[in-house]
Amino acid sequence: MKKLNHDAVNESSTENLNIDLDEESDFDNANNPNCSWHIQQAILFSSEFADVYATKHYFKHAGMTPDATATVAMGRLEYALRKGRQELAGIITEEDFNVLCNTFQGEIAAPSDFKSMASDVANEFGVDGDTYKGSIVESLLEKLVGLSYLQQLALRDLTEQYWYMGSHETSSIRDFLQVSGLIIAEQQ
Repeated sequence: MKKLNHDAVNESSTENLNIDLDEESDFDNANNPNCSWHIQQAILFSSEFADVYATKHYFKHAGMTPDATATVAMGRLEYALRKGRQELAGIITEEDFNVLCNTFQGEIAAPSDFKSMASDVANEFGVDGDTYKGSIVESLLEKLVGLSYLQQLALRDLTEQYWYMGSHETSSIRDFLQVSGLIIAEQQ
């Protein structure tokens, strides 16, 4: 088993995140009994994309290892997530984020789930294209529809992080989002 050392998620942090990767890794196991159904589904629906990435980016002849390929992929993803959070600056309020966390309640998203955030929130609140005007989620739905894929990816990723880690490590959503690098919009 090889231990990889990755920079922590928070750019300003000097902590390191250590991840063990080996051939028997649970990262590839959609049937892991320790995973919830949502996590198993996310793994299952992500596997095809991960396999394609690994096949196209495993440059064995250049000395690249499977672990190095995974490190590059995770690094690129984290960089993209940071850019997405920067693009969200001043758009999402603390209340918006709370609604999203309560809508998804820890569901781990598969790659195709990110562009359905608005419809997921609408379904949760029992509104549709004809009835969302005047609803308590009207503003949030309009924001979500206008977000790019990268912004939705970054936002949904933050809801997952907050649900599983941030709510235990910080005293408030505001603190979590600030530490995560998302500048929240002030409530109107």
